[in-house]
Amino acid sequence: MMQACKKSRALVIFGLSLLLIAESSAASWSPDPPVTIPNSTAATLGVYSSCDPTTGVYLTTWHTASNVCYGLLYNPPSWTLTPINLSTPAVPLGLIASSCDTSRGNFLLTWNDNNNGISAPYFLLVDNTGSPVGVTTPAIIPNLSGIGCTSNVFSSCNPATGEFFITWRDNNNCYYARYDSFNGTWPDAPQQIPTFAQGTSDVFSSFNPTTGDFCVTWQNLAYEASFAIYRQYTGWVTQAGQLSTFPLANGNVYSSVNPTTGDILITWKDKSFSPTYTPQYAILNGTNNWITNPQPIPGYADIVDPDVFSSFNSTTGDFLVTMVDTGTNKPYYAILNGTNNWTTTPTAIPNSSATNNTPAFSSCNPNTSAFLTTWIDLSPTTPFYSIYTESTPPPPPPPVQAPSGLTGKQKVNNFGVVSERYNALSWVEGSGVASYLLYRNGTLIATLEGNATSYDDHNQPKATQTYTLTAQDGQGNQASSTVSVGK
Repeated sequence: MMQACKKSRALVIFGLSLLLIAESSAASWSPDPPVTIPNSTAATLGVYSSCDPTTGVYLTTWHTASNVCYGLLYNPPSWTLTPINLSTPAVPLGLIASSCDTSRGNFLLTWNDNNNGISAPYFLLVDNTGSPVGVTTPAIIPNLSGIGCTSNVFSSCNPATGEFFITWRDNNNCYYARYDSFNGTWPDAPQQIPTFAQGTSDVFSSFNPTTGDFCVTWQNLAYEASFAIYRQYTGWVTQAGQLSTFPLANGNVYSSVNPTTGDILITWKDKSFSPTYTPQYAILNGTNNWITNPQPIPGYADIVDPDVFSSFNSTTGDFLVTMVDTGTNKPYYAILNGTNNWTTTPTAIPNSSATNNTPAFSSCNPNTSAFLTTWIDLSPTTPFYSIYTESTPPPPPPPVQAPSGLTGKQKVNNFGVVSERYNALSWVEGSGVASYLLYRNGTLIATLEGNATSYDDHNQPKATQTYTLTAQDGQGNQASSTVSVGK
């Protein structure tokens, strides 16, 4: 574990398998091997999570083999073992997804439901204790007007307004709806993403707080990774379009956002070299320009199945990318940093296994840098969990300060027949100073050690001279003080 003197951050990896990794000079996992979520049973289709950073509570949801949906609250290190059961009166199909209104601590659960014999998108809003908010039982999204559902249902939230953006697919058509959770209203009826967006995958969205946009991604009918941008109060800023450079997708296309830069990381499984499928990524900036065109995630050439997911840590500036490898039956992870460089290429999580055709999901608490990542274990097919911990980078040193107490006086050395004038300078030793640069009338005359506190400038005329003393730290940052000396 980390030394007590170091501040640590935790990355919880959870999937129907969860892990603890500790990373200082080298990453470590604890428990090793991973362990099952307490009192959980066999699961299918994947385990999803989202986090309320105010309380540190994760909402985790999954589907059991007996077609029952469960949700458990996880506030590390404790599990709330009272499941949120969506099976009455709902009949969930597929993945149970969620997103969090981080300003209010409410979670919106969404899924494909067959309660009335017709598949349709359902929702339930709960608080960070698992109690329903507003509507007390699962409900169908209103005003569908014949629109059904043949995919999983995802959502993302604008915490400034409390508006959730919900997306799904009915047959080949991609739809969206908006839910104002603050007022409990639906601003308009569900409608198709323009222009007549169609696809064969789930339809995913993420919210960009830098621009106020929702980025929507999916696989279109030509098996191309596609996207569109929706801006609240404005509408669709960009309509359905291919990512760029012919990225062929095979499965879902996911995205996550760096809220500091506004960059959007988009990930998917590529089928250009079928039957070998490789993880791909592209980066779209806040002005909807591609700063990284579609390309393989480096260091990984094996088969990925089925999806490539990512989430973002706003404390460290890292994206965590997770996937399941069908060749080894293992969950993998990779790290893309805030300057869009891969600091960890895809690496198998030690002593773990995963069921093929199920994704590995993750969510992050930015206050603790704890990622909860989820997948289904190979045997038994139950939820597992653990925490990935790495040392938090030390805070940057304080900016170098201008030298204080800088004074100067002209003095005379008498040598009998001759004499010499010199200017004597002194100052207070500064903190974090690597060196001093001393200038006379704008010309560099000396470079001094960082612990220097005085300097005598000899053989000077009986005239006023201007001295500038520049303190410099190890990174080259500078700050200066000036004094005039002479008679």
